[in-house]
Amino acid sequence: MMRELPFTKTAHLSNPWNEQKPVKIGRDGQEIQPEVGAQLCALFPLDESVDVHQVARRVRHKRQTPSEPRPRGRPPQREPGRLANHRAAHRAPPPASCSSSAAATTAPPGPRRRPLASG
Repeated sequence: MMRELPFTKTAHLSNPWNEQKPVKIGRDGQEIQPEVGAQLCALFPLDESVDVHQVARRVRHKRQTPSEPRPRGRPPQREPGRLANHRAAHRAPPPASCSSSAAATTAPPGPRRRPLASG
């Protein structure tokens, strides 16, 4: 269930992490100082269908339980499929290697010239 909160109820809140702007002025993903965030959350009406104590217990339990480390870097390469082939077709060719001696000594081709028409 979606709950609404009029902007007028948040007029007293400003966010130090966003140049002291009112909390209603922000972007998607805008970070908010935790204390201000708690005050903002407290302004929303309670949802009777949610057991707040159960949610708090889950959060505390999750903090205390060490999680498995997430793998870092690129995910394993998937088998090529339609989408992978589509991406590969639109990818630019890899740049020439700078370590190649041929790349360092070969000059780029000169401009093309048309033969003069004889008349």
